[in-house]
Amino acid sequence: MKHLAILTGTLRKAALAVLAAVLLLASAPAAVPVYAQGPTPQPRGAAVVERILARLYEREQAWLKAQANHLERAGQVADKAQQLLDAAKEKGKDVVALEQALAAFRAGLAESQAAHDQAASILGSHAGFDASGQVTDRQAARQTVVQARRSLAEAHRILVKAVRDLRQAVRDWRRGQRSQAPAAAS
Repeated sequence: MKHLAILTGTLRKAALAVLAAVLLLASAPAAVPVYAQGPTPQPRGAAVVERILARLYEREQAWLKAQANHLERAGQVADKAQQLLDAAKEKGKDVVALEQALAAFRAGLAESQAAHDQAASILGSHAGFDASGQVTDRQAARQTVVQARRSLAEAHRILVKAVRDLRQAVRDWRRGQRSQAPAAAS
């Protein structure tokens, strides 16, 4: 019991000392220096996000350039295929299926070009980025890279499908030509 009384007395003294300190601090005038407000430092995570967005923007611009080359070459392939079709037609070969496939290819090429142009427009406006590709507005920059990526991916998907379909049509036509060749020779 004696220890309990001593402990209780010590606790009362400590509680009174804490209460006195709180009252003293509350009644004292605040002497806090005021500084001119400078730029708020960004948390480390924000700087990382901005570097990632800047890299994504740079990669999408490279993708845009490479895809422009692919679209240009695909247009050249379409022109060359048209020349070969005309030559085969002059030789009396049935090229109706190939003409249809080439028309579908050109339509896919135009659709892919439209999606590509949309991506070029998005990246060209560079919302959220400055002229050197550095992030100025994180939210707008994020929207820019997401929308540009979607358009670039859509253009790529359409172009790949058009190329695949044209190749398949050419393979089918060649098989048909091979199967007709022995029958024509007899």
